[in-house]
Amino acid sequence: MSVPTLSTPPPPPPSPAPPAETKIHCICSCGCLFCDGAASSSTTDHASAPEHDLPMVPLYTPTRLRPHVPLMVFGYALTPDELLTFGERHGLGDSSDAQTEHQLYDAVINMVGMQLPRGKRRRATVWNPKSMNLATCFAVGGNLNSERLEMAQDWELIKQMQKVLETDELPQWYHARPG
Repeated sequence: MSVPTLSTPPPPPPSPAPPAETKIHCICSCGCLFCDGAASSSTTDHASAPEHDLPMVPLYTPTRLRPHVPLMVFGYALTPDELLTFGERHGLGDSSDAQTEHQLYDAVINMVGMQLPRGKRRRATVWNPKSMNLATCFAVGGNLNSERLEMAQDWELIKQMQKVLETDELPQWYHARPG
C-alpha cells in the first residue's frame, strides 16, 4: 500500500489586471471629487514661476457625458467684500449704504476692466473655496474649449492682472457657477 504524499498545490494563476480607472486630475482646491482637496503648490507660488508651471485642467464635458469634467475658470476671484475694500483703498467711493456700495462695486469692476486689453476683459461668477460663497473672477482662461484652455497660459495677461489687482499670487482654477 502506498502512502499518499502531500505536496503543495501550484500557485493560482495571476488574476487579470483590473481595468485602468479614468481619473480626472484637477488642480482646484475646493475638495471636489476631482482634486480631493489637494491644491497644487504651483497655484500659490510667487509670480516669478516660469510659464510652463501654470496648472492645467481637462476640457469641460457636459453632465450628460462621462466622465464629467466641471466648467472651470482660471483667474483671480474676489469676494464682494474684497472688491469693496479694493475700491475704497483706491478712492473710488465708500460702502456706507447699499446704494453707494453697489456703485462702488460697479466702479471697481469697470476700473479693473479698463486696465486690461480689449478682447481679454473676461469675468465669471465662481465658487470661492475659501469663503464657500460666490465671487467675481477676473478670468485669464477656462476649460470650456481648447481655445480658452490655451488662454489660461497667457503669461503676459497674468502679469498685467497681477499689477492691476496688486498681487504676487498666481491665478487659480475655480468652479464656475452653474447656469
